[in-house]
Amino acid sequence: MAPTLQRPAAVRNKEARGEDYCATIRALIASQMPPQHQPERRQEHRYPYPKLVTLLPVAEDDLLPLAEPLTVVGTFLSEHGFGFYHRDLLPHRYVIATLETGDAATALRLLVDVRWCRSTTGGWYQSGGEFLGRVMPGTDDDGSLELFSFVE
Repeated sequence: MAPTLQRPAAVRNKEARGEDYCATIRALIASQMPPQHQPERRQEHRYPYPKLVTLLPVAEDDLLPLAEPLTVVGTFLSEHGFGFYHRDLLPHRYVIATLETGDAATALRLLVDVRWCRSTTGGWYQSGGEFLGRVMPGTDDDGSLELFSFVE
């Protein structure tokens, strides 16, 4: 017959010591949730999007790349925009976000107007933006510069 495993005495006697960490965890979870009495100001549903996204800063007028691409961590996705976390401040308002679709040839590239940014704990930032349209990559006449144009 197999021996019966006993919980350590410290675990068996936690109630006697007054350690109710579950209440502390419930309070922590509640502090992370928005108050229920505030109406939602967004008009469309947001969906969790915990994926890596590549952002390429571009010029507003001609969509020319302005800096090297950077990788951010997606937080939510809606039909008209998305939110993300990033380590450094974004110096450019317009970026092309590359959302992976499972096939590199069909990756979705969208011009995003980054509308807001706020500092979070640990030196990270959280931002969000509105999709302005789908763009397709191309090159200039000699193939040396990547250009983007809106999909008609």
